[in-house]
Amino acid sequence: MNCGIKETQAFSHSCKAQEIPREVQGTAANVVREIPYEDRINPYFILNNFREELSPLEREEILNYDKIHYISSLRCKQGWATTNEDCNDSEGFYNIIPGDHISYRYEILEILGKGTYSYVVKVFDHLENRPKAIKIMRTEVEEVAASEERILEFMAERGCEEYNIIQIKDKFLFRGHPCFVFDLKLISLYDFIEKYGVLKMDQIKRFSIQILLGLKFMRDHGVIHCDLKAENILLEDDEFGGRAWIADFGLACFVNDKLHPEVQSLWCRSPEVLLQMPYDTQIDMWSFGCIVSLMFFGKYPFRGMTAKEQIKAISEILGIIRLENQDGAPKICNYGHKSTLLALSEALHTQDEKFLRFLDGCFEYDPNARLTPEKALAHPWFLEDRTNCRESQEPECSMDSLIEAY
Repeated sequence: MNCGIKETQAFSHSCKAQEIPREVQGTAANVVREIPYEDRINPYFILNNFREELSPLEREEILNYDKIHYISSLRCKQGWATTNEDCNDSEGFYNIIPGDHISYRYEILEILGKGTYSYVVKVFDHLENRPKAIKIMRTEVEEVAASEERILEFMAERGCEEYNIIQIKDKFLFRGHPCFVFDLKLISLYDFIEKYGVLKMDQIKRFSIQILLGLKFMRDHGVIHCDLKAENILLEDDEFGGRAWIADFGLACFVNDKLHPEVQSLWCRSPEVLLQMPYDTQIDMWSFGCIVSLMFFGKYPFRGMTAKEQIKAISEILGIIRLENQDGAPKICNYGHKSTLLALSEALHTQDEKFLRFLDGCFEYDPNARLTPEKALAHPWFLEDRTNCRESQEPECSMDSLIEAY
């Protein structure tokens, strides 16, 4: 169903191309063509010429905007709405209707996902003439939205996009909902695996390096993602994968913030979070290990239905998790299990020792002994085709050349 106003589409699409779409015919098209561009995007022009297609709310709201790039017809919105609250559901989520507008610029195309605090929608930006993604927060979660905005802007100021972290492009408040705009990525890593099955080892290494570069950036700047999973790794290409991006910082925090005990998706949850201990950026490395296992095996390695079951699932493969007091401080210890390499080999059905040692390093119970992003990037698994590369000073063995290779 075409929900945009044809005459309005004419002025929005013809702003740069100076063309009227073929479906727009008759006097309306001629009238729009003859109107100067600056008048076409003037809210008073829209109000006077398309008043019947505006809801009571929009007839007042539209005058708060300097430029109007897109509006929708009454059938693609809650045409009776008179207040911001009329546009929400009972939980404070914005009612998403394909074809409706966001901020008189973005045309809603489809819902990409829904979380505890927000929708993510695919939109068409009628100013820049290209698709984008917008995260629309629920109302009355100002603290959550402010925290995410603070982290997104902090990372953007430090060039996070160069390190495979999705960067905020714009922000605004629309009808009481904080909105964050991002470049559109085509598919999540999880959906990519669902679509094509397990990945080849060179793909796994390429995506792993790209994710690790993002995790290193975050660790260097004291940011904990707190919800790293394949669903939050976005790919540029839904056929070949392309570049991998870390996304969704809704639960993220700084290491010095007050830490929330309920973080991380259950199947990617680290032992220290399961045991409600203090945590730092190393919880993301545990989640990363789970993602690498998923890319190789097609399933997350530990799949409990509750926190108690998750501890049991981890213990059955890696050894019993116990919390001990050592030198006055709690420490997670591993008791009473066979070799973790053998256990991982049986669980993932592989004999690749370097790969298994890499995962074993990600799955250290003690976060201080767990691989850091920097150590992971220098692991022999990535360098297995280069004899003694870690000790070599040859240029071809540098980390930059390794990254370039994948």
